[in-house]
This record gives sequence, C-alpha cells and structure tokens, in this order.
Amino acid sequence: MEGEAAYGFIVNVDAQGSGLLSDTEKPEMRRRLYDVTGTAFERAGIRPPRLYQEDRGDGILGVLTPDVPPVRVVGEWIEHLHQNLRETNQHLRKPLRLRGGAARRGGGGHAVDRALLRGR
Repeated sequence: MEGEAAYGFIVNVDAQGSGLLSDTEKPEMRRRLYDVTGTAFERAGIRPPRLYQEDRGDGILGVLTPDVPPVRVVGEWIEHLHQNLRETNQHLRKPLRLRGGAARRGGGGHAVDRALLRGR
C-alpha cells in the first residue's frame, strides 16, 4: 500500500573465535570471510546497489534494499554461504567458523541490534 514503510534485510556475519587468531592469521581469515560471503551474495543475485556492506573487523554488516525478495536471503544466500564455507574449510587446519543473523529493517536502528544479537 502507498505510504507504508518498505522493509529490507540487515544481515550480520562474523568470524567466531577471531580474537584467538594471531595478527598474522587475521588477514587470511578476513580474506576468506569476504570471499565466502561475497560469492554467496553474487550467486544469489544480490549485488550493489541492492547491497551495501560495512566492514566490522572480524565481520560484515550487509544492508539490503527492500526489493530483495526474502527467499534470496533466507533461502539462496544462506545455502550458497553454507556451501562456500564447506568448500573453503575442506582442507584447512583451522576452519573458518561463522556466526550470522538477519533482521528485517524499517526506519530505526533496532533492526541492526537484532541482527547483531542473532549472530551471537
């Protein structure tokens, strides 16, 4: 309906246990984090300008525009993320472990808080 708020998704993904990594291990963890999440977004057809990503050090906060269908996020993107993570971790001694959360967003910052809390 006209005049109603449009709601998109906010997703949060972070690397579990990243505080235990050495300074020399962290750049590789970040590279893998961006690779598995970015490839998942690409395969699900979620690209800029429909996707804005903010770096969170050991994680990524993604803000999706309201025109991204929920099935793309909670269906396709999550499945691609899972498969990418399995493939990336296949031969690693220290596998990348991710936590994630998602929330629908409107006009306030509460959705970010919910997405961050769901990822913990």
